[in-house]
Amino acid sequence: MIASILSIYIFKRFGAGPARSFIITFLFGTGWVLAVILNDFLTSHLINTTKPSIRPLGFYPILMTGFISELGKYLIIKIYAMPKANFKGPIDGIFFALYVALGFSVSSIVWSGMNPFFDDPARWRAIFTFPVNLTTAIFSGFFVGYAKGRKNKLFYLLKGLGASTLFHAVYEFLMLSRNYGLLPVYFTSSMVLVGVLGIKALKIANRRDNAFQN
Repeated sequence: MIASILSIYIFKRFGAGPARSFIITFLFGTGWVLAVILNDFLTSHLINTTKPSIRPLGFYPILMTGFISELGKYLIIKIYAMPKANFKGPIDGIFFALYVALGFSVSSIVWSGMNPFFDDPARWRAIFTFPVNLTTAIFSGFFVGYAKGRKNKLFYLLKGLGASTLFHAVYEFLMLSRNYGLLPVYFTSSMVLVGVLGIKALKIANRRDNAFQN
C-alpha cells in the first residue's frame, strides 16, 4: 500500500521515466536481504539472546546490524540515485531512500518467515521492520540529498550514514536486550526527528521550485 501511494505521487511529480528509477531502487533494496541473513546468523551464533551480556550487545548492533544494514541502503542511494538528473535535493533523496527501505523491508519479512534462527527478538524485529527502516531511510535520504551540489558533501554524506546507523543500532540494542518497554520512547523521538527533516525537505523543494518558476 505504501509503495502504491508513493508510486502514484512520484509518477505525477516526476513522470514515467524517472518513476522507473524508483522501481529499480526498490529492487536493489530487496537484494540487501543478504545483510539480514548475515545479521540473523551472527546473532544466533555470537549472542545468547536469552541471557545476553552487555559487551556483545554494545558491540554487535552498532558494527554489524546498524552499520551493515544502513551501509547497503546508503550505497544504493549514493551510487545509483544521487547522480541522476531528477535527484536534486533532500526531498528526492528521501523518496529514493524510502523505496530502498521498502524493498529491504519486504525481503526482510520474507526471510523472517523462512528464518531457521527465528527467536523472540527476531520475531519483534519482523513486526517493526517497516517503521524502523522507513525512519532510518528518511535520515539517510535527507542528508544524501542535502549533500548534492555542496562543497562539504562528504560531511553531510557521513552525517546521513551516521544518523541512520545510530538509530538502527539503538533499535537493535532494545530488541536484543528485550527492553521492549522503551520502544514507545524510541519511536516517538524518531517520529519527531522525521517530521522535522520532512518539513525542512519540503521547504527546500518549494524554494527550489519557486526559483525555477521565477
